[in-house]
Amino acid sequence: MLEAASRFTTLHPGCSVELQVTADFHKISRGVADIALRTAHLGEPSLIYRSVGTLAYGVFADASYLQRFPAVTPATANIIALLPPLDMLPQMRAAKAANLGCAQISVSTFAAQLEAVRRGVGTAVLPRILATDLIELFPELQIPGMDVYLVTRPQALKQVHIKTFYSVLEQVVRQTMGLSPGSGCQTVFTHLRQQGIQRLG
Repeated sequence: MLEAASRFTTLHPGCSVELQVTADFHKISRGVADIALRTAHLGEPSLIYRSVGTLAYGVFADASYLQRFPAVTPATANIIALLPPLDMLPQMRAAKAANLGCAQISVSTFAAQLEAVRRGVGTAVLPRILATDLIELFPELQIPGMDVYLVTRPQALKQVHIKTFYSVLEQVVRQTMGLSPGSGCQTVFTHLRQQGIQRLG
């Protein structure tokens, strides 16, 4: 997301981007934000939802954890779990259904979960895109993916600076997820400000 904001403001220095990361679903239809990147489709008919890909998930651990527990199995893995309501995500429910390990530690954010795994505290169900420095375990486990959507109002796309940033963001997200252009929480871009709109024409 920061990469998209950097590209956009470099190309158009008269514009600025305000980024808010939240687990709440803001009322995009009421203009609380210009664009949202969501991992849930709420079916709001007044909004445009564009699918930009699916986050693939797996079970991951740090090399230091595997040095201490070289014979780890799905049943014996120490799981870094998520607290409610994040524990009800399909990926976490699938792990529970597969009787994946024992959750001795639970945290309230994805960031804390990822940091705990990187420190070798335990294993966790994580998006592969965030786990490039970790080791995947138990690839036979079927963990569902998470769909990602760009969300905005039709009226917002009539403003050239918002439409331009929307295009840049879509391109960056697709590239990051390994897709070519044109294929429970949200990241929201609010109040895309512009000066000298002619610069974007």
